[in-house]
Parts: sequence; structure tokens; C-alpha cells
Amino acid sequence: KTRAQARAKIDEIDTHILALLAERMKMARDVGLVKAAAARSSGKKTTAVLAPEREEEIFRRLHRLVDAQRMPWPLVQAVYSEIISLCRAAQGQVTAYVLGPAGTHSEFAARARFGEALSIQHHDSIPAAIKAAEQAAAGGDANAVAVVPIENSLEGTVAATVDTLLGTSLRITGEGYYRVRHALLSRARAPKEIKTIYSHPMGLAQCQRWLQENLPHVKLIEVSSTAEAARHVASTGASRSIAAIASPYLAVNGLNALASDIQDSLDNTTRFGVLGAQIPGPSGDDKTSLVFSLPNKSGSLFEAIQVFSKAKLNMTKIESRPHRGLQWEYLFYVDIDGHAYDSKVTRALEAFDKKVRYFKILGTYPKGRPWN
Repeated sequence: KTRAQARAKIDEIDTHILALLAERMKMARDVGLVKAAAARSSGKKTTAVLAPEREEEIFRRLHRLVDAQRMPWPLVQAVYSEIISLCRAAQGQVTAYVLGPAGTHSEFAARARFGEALSIQHHDSIPAAIKAAEQAAAGGDANAVAVVPIENSLEGTVAATVDTLLGTSLRITGEGYYRVRHALLSRARAPKEIKTIYSHPMGLAQCQRWLQENLPHVKLIEVSSTAEAARHVASTGASRSIAAIASPYLAVNGLNALASDIQDSLDNTTRFGVLGAQIPGPSGDDKTSLVFSLPNKSGSLFEAIQVFSKAKLNMTKIESRPHRGLQWEYLFYVDIDGHAYDSKVTRALEAFDKKVRYFKILGTYPKGRPWN
């Protein structure tokens, strides 16, 4: 074919793609009408447009098809995230409550998960973001979610999130893995000019090796988020002695990226949780997260977790954390494979309840995938 013929064929394909996209949006609206009717009959104020289990089923199916076609999955995933976002918006508005200000990794992760057809609400802290989403859900917004970091591959559990999960009525409705990149941002022209660096505590911790090797004598100041650090450095005017550790995407407003990918590992990844009021149905590949406390007797932990072994349920995580309300008491956090509605999991949890002093299901949801 000539170049002109190939371009004409591409135009023809684009026309077909748009027609199919319009048809998909129509089907999504039809599904939305069914959801709206069900919501009205149950007296709900808004229609729940999020269906985490269905969306993950779509992505898993697409991944299998992409593997067969030998196409680059990350790019196809990004395209379909926006297609699903567009179709979801045809049913209703999803609002994500995240750590602010604009430009945090939490915001980027939320947009990677839900696409650009998303309303973002920024908050000064992770507990504040969760509380705002909880209040919105209690007020009748069925599509209010908090997107918050749960753990990081370098620094472990994000305490602010895990501790807040204990007291919220929201549940983990989904999870995903977001690769986090850090850059040194400043109005300076070279790192040697820097005397003070601002960042979130996790950002500083994730870059400690680079800092020790390149700027061992600078003063480190913790702020509420990496985006707040960038905002502060950008708003300081002509100062060249300060810098921020933040996303390279924030190298704007006069900020230069003096060094990129300064995190201690290029695979630095954060597991994000999506918190919402609804409980997703089984997707076929799910996870259940629990928190529990134990009676003060020898062997109590072994007796409790042995329940999962006897039920042939895989326990993928266990972690202890101090109980903030009781000195020298500990809470245990566990992830197990399976959905809480699965009969095998349900029976195991009933037996588990008899072995522990207290437990709460933090969420039962589809297993996560990389979001970027």
C-alpha cells in the first residue's frame, strides 16, 4: 500500500472505533438506567456507578487478549482506563478524596485507576480524606471513594491509613499498585546549591540512600505531602537554596528537575486502597483484609491463624501494630485469599471469630493490578 492508502485505512479504522465507542457508551447508559431504577426502589439518593468486581473482570479479560495479540499491556490498559472512565461518567459522577494539594502521588494514582472523568477532592491529611469520603457516603453519595496509600515496597505500612481504617465505616473496595518516582525539584541550577529539602516523611525515607550519597549535609524538613513540598519551593520566589522531593511531573512553575528517579529502588511501588461504602461482589480472584486482637494466653495467635490453614486458605500477609487505645496491646492485620461471601471463607471466619477477642473485616475486594 502507498502511504496515502495506509492513512485512508487508518481514518476508516478510526471511524469504526468511534462508532463502537458510541455504542459502548449507549450500553453503559442502559446499564445506568437499570441501576438508577434499582436505587430508586431502595430509596437511595444516588446511583452507585462503581462496580469494582466487574471492572476488574474486564481488565483481566483484556489482559488475556492483549497477551495473545502481543500488544503492550500498560498502554492498552491506559487507553481502556479512559474508555471505562468515559462510560462510567455516562452513568454518574465519581468523586475521589485524596491527600492534597494537587499533584500528590495519591491524585496521580486515583487518576490512573479511574481515568480523567473523575472529580478530585484534596485534603490536608490521609485521615481527613477518609473522613470526608465517609461523610459524603453517609450523606447519600454512592460514588464517593477515598484513594489512599496502604503500604510501600520500601517503607512498609502507611500508619495514617491503617490506623484510620479501624474507626471508619468505609471498607476497602479495591486495591492497585502504583509505581512512585521521585525527583529533586528546585529553582536552583545544580544540587550543590541546595541547603534545605522539603518532602513528605515517606518521600524522604524512600530517597535516603541518594540523599546520603549526594547531599549528606542538607537539612531535611517534613511536610504534609510531596506536592505541598513542591508548592512551597515554587512559591518561595527567587530562593535557590531550597528544594523539594516530589513527582517529576511537578517540575513546573519555575522548578527544575535537578535529579530524577532518586528513589532508592526503581521499582519503588505503593499499594493504594480504594475505600468506599459498597461491598464488591466476588470477581473470581479476591482478597479479604482483617484486623483482630487476641486473648492474652499462650498460643492464641497460632490457634487463630491455624483456622485458615485448616480451611486451605492462603494467608498472604500478617502484621502486628500497637493498639493505640491500650498500652502494650497489639492488633494484627491479615490478608487472606478469597471473598468473604465465598462459603469456604465464610465458614473459616465463623471459626476464626471464636478464637479471637475482636475482629473486623476491613474489606473484601478484587486483587489488585499495577495501575501504571
